[in-house]
Amino acid sequence: MERIGINDFGKYKGLGELTYSPDGTKFAFAATQSKENGKGYESNIYVHDIAKNETKQITSLGDSRTYFWADNNSLIFPGMRGDKKPGTTDFYKISLDGGEAKKVFTVPYGIGQVKKIDEDNFAFVAKYDHNKERLDKMTPEQREEEKDYIIIDELPFWFNGQGFINKTRKVLYTYNISTKKVTQVSNKWADVMYVGIFGDKIFYTCTTYKDKKPKTNELHCYNIAENKDEKLIAGGKYSIQSAGYAFGKICVLLSDCKTYGTGEICDFYFLENGQLTRFHEAEFGYNNSVGSDTRSGGGITMKYTEDGIYTTKGIHTNSQLHKIKADGSFEVLVEGEGTVDMFDVHGKDIIFVGMRGQKLQEVYDIKQNQITNINTAALEGKYVAVPEVMNIISDDTLIEGFVMKPINFDENKKYPAILNVHGGPRTIYGSVFFHEMQYWASEGYFVYFCNPRGSDGRGDDFADLRGKYGTIDFDDLLRFCDAVEAKYPQIDKTKVGITGGSYGGFMTNWAIGNTNRFAAAASQRSLTNWISLTNLADIGYTFDADQVQGTAWRNMKRIWDQSPLKHANKAKTPTLFIHSEEDYRCLLSEGMQMFYAIKNAGCVARMCIFKGENHELSRSGKPIHRTRRLSEITGWFNKYLKGMK
Repeated sequence: MERIGINDFGKYKGLGELTYSPDGTKFAFAATQSKENGKGYESNIYVHDIAKNETKQITSLGDSRTYFWADNNSLIFPGMRGDKKPGTTDFYKISLDGGEAKKVFTVPYGIGQVKKIDEDNFAFVAKYDHNKERLDKMTPEQREEEKDYIIIDELPFWFNGQGFINKTRKVLYTYNISTKKVTQVSNKWADVMYVGIFGDKIFYTCTTYKDKKPKTNELHCYNIAENKDEKLIAGGKYSIQSAGYAFGKICVLLSDCKTYGTGEICDFYFLENGQLTRFHEAEFGYNNSVGSDTRSGGGITMKYTEDGIYTTKGIHTNSQLHKIKADGSFEVLVEGEGTVDMFDVHGKDIIFVGMRGQKLQEVYDIKQNQITNINTAALEGKYVAVPEVMNIISDDTLIEGFVMKPINFDENKKYPAILNVHGGPRTIYGSVFFHEMQYWASEGYFVYFCNPRGSDGRGDDFADLRGKYGTIDFDDLLRFCDAVEAKYPQIDKTKVGITGGSYGGFMTNWAIGNTNRFAAAASQRSLTNWISLTNLADIGYTFDADQVQGTAWRNMKRIWDQSPLKHANKAKTPTLFIHSEEDYRCLLSEGMQMFYAIKNAGCVARMCIFKGENHELSRSGKPIHRTRRLSEITGWFNKYLKGMK
């Protein structure tokens, strides 16, 4: 068997935007992969004819990622072809029978979300920049000079992946193709999140503010025919995830976040005459939170229909597809090992994009029969390690994990090992394909990983880590390591490394200051000091302050006690720091503080900073940067765990 190569992820296609045609005889999806030069990604649209069992690529210029069905035999998509005016979006129509895509209309906005209303209308979300109102009042000379300055006067003033967002909002509009008329739906001070189309109604959630964005949001219903917007639920009380029509009623998914804070699992409610009545209380969180570094692209993860609400759910180490009924009960439609990443429903027919076994993303039917073979060739002839289940009991609590053996495993030999800690912390490690870990297994490492307390997939109690970072979760990880090393004597206990990103970076930083059991560490997009992070991160005053249960002026000792920086002077483990210059979730200064502290204390350290990248480096950064990242980490472990120069 061939080894998994460091650049093999460039052959993988991430699938997204899976939808049925209006008559249900076909489905379309977008496939995204690395450009050959490694400096970006290209996306194209594919269509599968169900009767013919035939998949065909429809676009080829690499600029097509989102789309909607114009009719049963053609698609409309935004593209970057030809001359394009700044601040506009061109839409093209392409027939499934072949031929070139033809430009059909242009919208005078740079567009984010696009959703079809009917054959002549669609809704979209676009950025509204209030700074432009100020700039428009200036002379050309003043505007040119203003480029040298950044003004901030609200929170948040920046956001990961978006840069500085001060005084900008995501506004909802509709567009009529025939009349070329744009209609603004939401208030220009409202930041729109969820948008759902139901006949002549649009449900949307937003947060309206002019100074500091609140933790709660509002629910609106816009009547398209009457051009009338109605606020159904005011802000100030709930975190509202989505809403739609089901069972002939308005259904809303929300939480008041009073019991478990910002990460609290939402429940479904009927909304009638302004009153909320809960009809489904969830034990597990919605959406697929099982991690992988081989996906690219969004899609439907929840769908409201007359006979039920279809939704993905992360449960233990997998994600499932459920159908929620009017009486609050639910039916499990897809279960088993693997994930349901997105899906679509047409009558009684269901398709989904998932990762089953150790395969990359493909489209499956409801019986889990694989329909497409988009990624089959990428792994042919490769050594793909099968994660072996490794569960332990920690403080009378089940901790679920996995172990991957190295290529050409010989039970009579000793091997170095890597413990990988996930981010979140409300995410899940499962048995699905993970490129970086498969690469390490092909490089001769044992690789193991688990879901300590704080992870998703087990309900709110299990996931509640507020005020306890570095305590019970750290105990779970060390006990898991003890159990793995006891079961697999082939692991050289003196040659074990630890790595992880975001929360995993926090835990790596925590580990090097609180134990010397690891021979090397690679801390990625980490957090180090809760005092600085809660006052700088894009979600600092909401998520971060909630998680540590304090601020620099309230419970100062508690948040310092939960900061890895407190223990940095004790670090002896050679540590590599990986950080992105434009990471506004866990800022560059977090990695720098830890690097500075342990280096100053005499610990071996190295830092690699990626320009032009953000918190998503390992998943959607430039391919050449993702390769360099993995090369840096592997080279560091090779040096300190294998003795290689």
